[in-house]
Amino acid sequence: MAEGASRDRWAHTAALLWIVAESKRDKKKRARPFSPADFNPWERRAKPSDNGKRLTVGVLLAMKGLFDARPG
Repeated sequence: MAEGASRDRWAHTAALLWIVAESKRDKKKRARPFSPADFNPWERRAKPSDNGKRLTVGVLLAMKGLFDARPG
């Protein structure tokens, strides 16, 4: 039951993160759109096309500039 609640909360959080990331995505730098699964640890799986890249704390810190509240 706890796992189901965790999956539900992460699905909600991943959807919110996806909306923000897509609104800030530079189509020239990242042609492939994000998906909610990219932000959900319950759904995210390494695929051969990912070259072993996974969404980690380091990746999120590298993306920190996307979520900067300052205009410009």
